Amino acid sequence: MQVPFQFHHPVWIEDPNFNLDYHVRRIGCPAPGGRRELAEVAAQIASIPLDRTRPLWEAWVIEGLRQDRIGFVVKVHHSAIDGASGAEIMTEMYDLTPEGRELDPQPVEPERIPTDQELITYAAPVEATPGEGFIRPGQTHRGERFASRPRRT
Repeated sequence: MQVPFQFHHPVWIEDPNFNLDYHVRRIGCPAPGGRRELAEVAAQIASIPLDRTRPLWEAWVIEGLRQDRIGFVVKVHHSAIDGASGAEIMTEMYDLTPEGRELDPQPVEPERIPTDQELITYAAPVEATPGEGFIRPGQTHRGERFASRPRRT
């Protein structure tokens, strides 16, 4: 979720309006459904930025490949997972047998969407802490001192 005026980095909340149909999509591969066509479809999917107003992931099932195969492309923003955790998540998504396995889904309570004022209040203490990029009163962005009033010439 974007903080107003980009006062801070976006914050992560559970989406109260989560829609699985938006995130898991189906698409057909053009004939003849070989590696070249699959690569073109995957490139097209990868070229479209993720919608930053929604959870930052998408999964695409690509149908129409040769030999009755399907393709699977997953896009996840790097702020959500890194390589190691991504590999771990993928091992949970796939099964080695067609029968699959029983899962015990855990319900997730969606969070209340914070107001703009709450987001700014959250960000203010972080932005007000002196550190790299912090401009103290009486300094320019380069750290030079300046007078509180402009001089007359």
